[in-house]
Amino acid sequence: MPSTHACAAPRDPAQRGLSLIEVMIALVLLGMAITLLATALARSMASVVESRLDLLAATAQRSRIEALRALPADRCTAPLAGASMPGPGLAERWAARQSGTSLEVVDSLVRVPDGPRPARTLSARLPCR
Repeated sequence: MPSTHACAAPRDPAQRGLSLIEVMIALVLLGMAITLLATALARSMASVVESRLDLLAATAQRSRIEALRALPADRCTAPLAGASMPGPGLAERWAARQSGTSLEVVDSLVRVPDGPRPARTLSARLPCR
């Protein structure tokens, strides 16, 4: 007598389901993909923060050079120096001294607290009028 139980019916290969091994492999691959995506996102966010700090540093240094350029003609007679905090997480130190017929300016910015990157330094020579 043939069985009427549903499990005993011959399976159609087109309607075959996934085995437990196939599901587990798919879940492992999905987990790896999500982990890689999260890592890439974290790295890109760190890159955005670094770029923002670089932009702040470049803007502060440009501003310092332009401020020194705008000083009166006797700016080359005495050494100038100073320090400031141009933005969150940045500390600036600058110095200017006469060098022949020009003013030599060195402006350094560092991250506070010190990060893995060295100080960003800009040097410029401004003519004495």
